[in-house]
Amino acid sequence: PQVVTILLKMAHTCGLSGPRYLFTTEALFGLNLLTWAYFRLWLFPIHVLFHGVAHHPQLGTAHHVALCGSMLVAILALDITWFRMFLRMLWRLLRSKDSYEGVEDAAREYT
Repeated sequence: PQVVTILLKMAHTCGLSGPRYLFTTEALFGLNLLTWAYFRLWLFPIHVLFHGVAHHPQLGTAHHVALCGSMLVAILALDITWFRMFLRMLWRLLRSKDSYEGVEDAAREYT
């Protein structure tokens, strides 16, 4: 998902939006939402947190497992926060009269 996010930033910075550029920025935004939800909110918690930390206590002492698990939960909290920001940008895009102004306003709020 990080690659898609970087491509989205590049497309937005270069102004590759609208029909002239085949809606490149909009397509990357949708792809970013899908990949972020799948990889960071589905696969990461299940395979890394649940299977990786909870089911493998032989990784070290209980203190090390707890420390590693708490850092991974912090990363998950950041992923949820970022996804919430992406959804808020989408909501503003869908609610605005001029769709590009809504994206600009939402993007400006987080920069």
